[in-house]
Amino acid sequence: MKRVMCFSVVLCLAGVLLFALTANAATEQYAATPNGGEWEYNPYGNAGSEFTVTTNLTVTQLGFYDWGQDGLADAHEVGLWDAAGNLLASTVIQSGTGSSLAADGYRWNVVSAVPLIAGDDYIVGAYFPSASDHFSDAAPINADFTMIKDLYLDGAGFAEPTTSDFNSNTQGWFGPNVGTESVPPVPEPITMFSAFMAISGLGMYVRRRVGVVKA
Repeated sequence: MKRVMCFSVVLCLAGVLLFALTANAATEQYAATPNGGEWEYNPYGNAGSEFTVTTNLTVTQLGFYDWGQDGLADAHEVGLWDAAGNLLASTVIQSGTGSSLAADGYRWNVVSAVPLIAGDDYIVGAYFPSASDHFSDAAPINADFTMIKDLYLDGAGFAEPTTSDFNSNTQGWFGPNVGTESVPPVPEPITMFSAFMAISGLGMYVRRRVGVVKA
């Protein structure tokens, strides 16, 4: 029984050490709750914005703002493109309450991880199949992002928005959003070595204690 308890202690302490080495990722998003004018796309089209990042990040979610926070009238396809027009990730935010709602009013879907490289430009956009769900011309931007310009594209069907009306009154078109995690730094060799030695030391201690119990 004592052997099992000691082994459990080693496993718990080892887990704590490894967590301390790896649990450095912080969740953040491109835009916060929109605080500008409320717009609609009539009859249909794509809208979003171009941005860059100041540090390496990993996209893990794409989202869409629910103005009433009571469900969306339409389903909206949301996409992320690089500056060359390559679609990096996409998802369909469901109509109604099918996609999870966050406290800030955005509905999110998880997507396969996509790295964002500091200094590179990206585009986030969404398709509006009708004028039922609205978007905004302004929103607070996270410190790790820099908004470049608004983008839109008239016409039916999901596509990258490529036209800009950028002016002093329009930051971007905020409805679609990007959720990211910061890229944790690689532990320095001395830190990894220290963790290894600590775990090894605990193992040796337990072996000695087991030997005492047996005697």
